Amino acid sequence: MSNLVIILAAGKGSRMGLPEGQSKCGVIVPGLNRSSVDRLIDQFYLRGERQFVVVLGYGAESVVESISDHKNHIKFVYNQFYETHGCGYSLSLVAPYLNSVTNGAVYILEGDSIYSDDNISTIYNYELSGSLVRSSNYLSRRSVGVICDEINPECDDYQKIISYVYDQSHEADFKNIKSLFSDGYSLYESMQLWKIFGDNIKYFSESLYPIKSTSSNLYSYRNMIRHNRILLPIHSTDPTRWINLNTKEDLNKVVEVI
Repeated sequence: MSNLVIILAAGKGSRMGLPEGQSKCGVIVPGLNRSSVDRLIDQFYLRGERQFVVVLGYGAESVVESISDHKNHIKFVYNQFYETHGCGYSLSLVAPYLNSVTNGAVYILEGDSIYSDDNISTIYNYELSGSLVRSSNYLSRRSVGVICDEINPECDDYQKIISYVYDQSHEADFKNIKSLFSDGYSLYESMQLWKIFGDNIKYFSESLYPIKSTSSNLYSYRNMIRHNRILLPIHSTDPTRWINLNTKEDLNKVVEVI
């Protein structure tokens, strides 16, 4: 069995107020003494993973320099359109590498996230395709909401992710979600960590190529996953110990997570 770990680290992170050429994914985090990308790689390496792809963009050198070990197991891919083409396009660039995955799993992580080991283990040990989520009680202005359909008790079916709702600083907000609850739908917060497992990998890979051919960033990888209906919500066992680095203030909260 071979797995692949994909880390998306092309974004600029303008809200961090960092020096020119410094990616937030390559920042040495106080209390951690390493970058978020370096820690993510190590967490999966310690679980036996040896195939990594890191998608770089803004401040690429700062990310590479922040990785202390395991570089011989990493393929670096560069998203030259990082200012206009976000995570969806970055992920499309790694589609050719998915062919190396046989009878295994593809893990997709956003490089500016820091997780407890328990949260990594929760999704690592899950044997279906899914997205790590936590209660909607944690939703904030910078959150990504995950809408799931209702469970059908007659066929013991799983809840599936049917839509993502971006944070309130984007075009969408949460005000229209309440109308869904009367139909039995559920809302969670995405913890920005996905697992594509087994036969779903080929389906997933084929869906990535249209993104690369478009000049628009509207067709995101989250939308692609939503339309494929291949992800189940994986509920975090350690919901308070995850942080997505958006601002400088977030850097000082990392000690609460680790």
